[in-house]
Amino acid sequence: MPMDIGAWRDAVFLERPNRFLAVAELEGKRVEAHVPDPGRLAELLRPGARVRLRPALAPGRRTAWDMIGVRCQEGWVNIDSRLPNLLFAEAVREGRLAEFGRACDITPEYPFGRSRFDFRLDCGGAPCLVEVKGCTLVTGGERFYADRPVRVALKKGWFSNGKKSILCKI
Repeated sequence: MPMDIGAWRDAVFLERPNRFLAVAELEGKRVEAHVPDPGRLAELLRPGARVRLRPALAPGRRTAWDMIGVRCQEGWVNIDSRLPNLLFAEAVREGRLAEFGRACDITPEYPFGRSRFDFRLDCGGAPCLVEVKGCTLVTGGERFYADRPVRVALKKGWFSNGKKSILCKI
């Protein structure tokens, strides 16, 4: 069964007072929304941009909305940094990624030295360490991800340590 991210409403982005808070216009009213991606997103979050808001599920939150997407020239871009890991884990569990098969044990937040990988997969062969990155930068029709964490990982030798490891861009 595919993941259900809930109902959303279209709105217009107005401003971002801090990295986790945005102000949008929803049906003629100014509303505050949590931005679940601490990245700059300057290329996407410009005044007047179309955005998607989802009602917050946790009672008693400061904001009643989560901002989950923004429209750019090439289409909609996910800005919920929690979603790529959830989608990846669901796809592996349901056997939708042929590279991994169906019988995978999935360990999230797998420790590695003084850091961690998003997942460790045990699919019957050698364990596989996976880092999942959400693409939030769109340039010339191509999608990119914030590459600083990956550069740090490469400097630490995570992807060249002789173990099977994968970088998955969603």
